Amino acid sequence: IDLTRVYSTGMSNGGYMSLLLACQLSDKIAAIASVTGSMTPQTYDLCNPQHPTPVLQLHGTSDQVVPYLGDPIWTISINDILEYWIDYNNCNTSSIIISIPDVNTFDGSTVERETWLNGDNSVVVDHLKIIGGGHDWFGVSGNMDIYASLEIWKFFSKYDINGLIVTNTDV
Repeated sequence: IDLTRVYSTGMSNGGYMSLLLACQLSDKIAAIASVTGSMTPQTYDLCNPQHPTPVLQLHGTSDQVVPYLGDPIWTISINDILEYWIDYNNCNTSSIIISIPDVNTFDGSTVERETWLNGDNSVVVDHLKIIGGGHDWFGVSGNMDIYASLEIWKFFSKYDINGLIVTNTDV
């Protein structure tokens, strides 16, 4: 096992777990991705990461299980989660927004990628916002314009525990 390249991802409670690991075990986690997960108020309030951590958040705006706008009793809004990691990682406060092609017009949703660049160690915070999307593993159910598994691997493969991996072809 390459201990510099340990990642965490999960859906719903697994997304909560990944964000918890980024808060409490970041010295061992190179990057995380949360699909339809968030943070509890307790995790949010006690979050204490130890190094810049790349974060990918995939979430539907119409998620009825983990509400996009949060619920003050049990879950933080996705915007608040993103702002926490943007601030912690020292990313640019302005983002780049790209509309993903709507290749499946029958799934009732579209995708927008919002990325905050130039964090410490060249990490980013990336959000795939599924407009009209629900509580799904995208590409398997719900939105079919993206494949969550592929998006997560493309994101993870760019990072190790020290941040962005620079190869000779990157120079």
